[in-house]
Amino acid sequence: MADVMIWNPFERFLWGVAITLIFICGVFYIVKGKRREDFNEKIMLMGFGCYFMGLTFQRFFGAYLGSIFISGTYTNYTYYGDFGNIEPLFKFFFQLSYIFWAVGAILFILAFEMSIKRTKYALTIIQIPFLVLLIILPYDSARFIHHIILYPFSTTVILLIIVLLTKWSRFELKAISSLLFSGVVFVMISSFLVSKDVKGLDTPPPLFISPTIYIIGALVVILPLIINLSVLSQALRSWLIFGIANVIALCSIELYLFTLQLHFYQYVLYLFAIFVVIFSEYQIIKDIKSTKIRDKMEEIPDILKMFIKPKDLSEEEVSVSKEKKICLVCKGKIGRFNFLCSECGTFFCLKCSEALSKLENSCWACNHPIDPSKPSKPYEEEEKEEIEVLK
Repeated sequence: MADVMIWNPFERFLWGVAITLIFICGVFYIVKGKRREDFNEKIMLMGFGCYFMGLTFQRFFGAYLGSIFISGTYTNYTYYGDFGNIEPLFKFFFQLSYIFWAVGAILFILAFEMSIKRTKYALTIIQIPFLVLLIILPYDSARFIHHIILYPFSTTVILLIIVLLTKWSRFELKAISSLLFSGVVFVMISSFLVSKDVKGLDTPPPLFISPTIYIIGALVVILPLIINLSVLSQALRSWLIFGIANVIALCSIELYLFTLQLHFYQYVLYLFAIFVVIFSEYQIIKDIKSTKIRDKMEEIPDILKMFIKPKDLSEEEVSVSKEKKICLVCKGKIGRFNFLCSECGTFFCLKCSEALSKLENSCWACNHPIDPSKPSKPYEEEEKEEIEVLK
C-alpha cells in the first residue's frame, strides 16, 4: 500500500480542540446529572455524559495516539505513512478506542433502559458479548466486530433513543433534542472520515475535514446546557434546520464516496445511516406537526428540563427549598449570592433566576414576576398557547 497523509500539525491541533470539547461536554452532562434529584433525569443526563466520555477516549486513543504509530516519513509539515506497515502500538490503541466507545454507548443505552423499565435490558444485553469480544480478540477481529456489527447497531439505537425521548418530551424540549441528534450525526460523519479505510484511499479528504466536523458536533451537543432555552422555542424550525444540514452533509459525503473504490459493505452501511437519519427526522417532524396531543408516560424523563417548571411541583418541594435553602430549579445548594422571591420567600440560585427571568419571568412557587419590570408568562399559560398554535 502506498504512503498516504496521516497527520500534520494543524490536524493535530484541531483534534486536540475536538477532544477537549467533547470531554468538557461529557463532564458537564455528568455534573448536571449528579445534581438532579429525580432518578430518571439523573440517570439519563449521566448516560449522555458517559457516551460523550466514551467518544472522548475513542478519539484520544484512536485518532490522536494510534495514528502516530504508523511507519512513515515527515515531509513538508505532513506525516506520510503506510497502513500496510503498522506497529503493534497502533493496533493496541485503536482496539482500546473501540472498547471505550462501546462502553460509553452501552452505558447510555443502559441508562435509557433503566429509565423506561420496559425493554428488560435487552438492548444492553445484546451488546455485552460483542464488548467482551472486542476485549479478548486480536485487533483484526475486534476491528471487524466494531465496524460491521457493534458501531452500526449501537449508533442506530442511540439515534432512535433520542427520537423516542423527543416524542415523549414536552414541546419546548423537542427543539433541544434536535441539537443532541445533530451532534451525534456530525460525530458519526467525522468518525467515518478519519477511519483507516478512508485515509488509505488514493484521494482521501483533506486532513482538517474530520476534526472540524467533530468540533461542530461537540459544540452542538453542548449548546443545550449553556444557551437560553427561549432561543429554541420553535421545535419545528430547529428540527428542519438541523435536519436539512444533516441530510446535506450525509448525501454530500455519499456522492463523494461513489467516486472512490470502497468495499461494497461500506456503501451499504453509509446508505443505511442516511436512511436512519432521514426516517428519524421525518418521524420527529411528523410528531411536532401532529395536532393530536398525547399524554406523556410517567416513566419517561424530560431530558434537560433544567429551567422548565414541573407540572407536579408540590408544596413539600417548595417547603424543602425554603428550609434547606436550596434552589427550587436545579436543587443545588444556595451559595453566597442568590435570589429570594419577594412574594413567597422561595430560594433560587443566580443562574436559575436569570434563566427564569429570560424564559418565563415567574416564580415557580407563586408565579410572582422574577423581574417586575418585565412581563410575566407562567409556564402553564405558555404551554397552553403553544398547543393552541399547533392546532
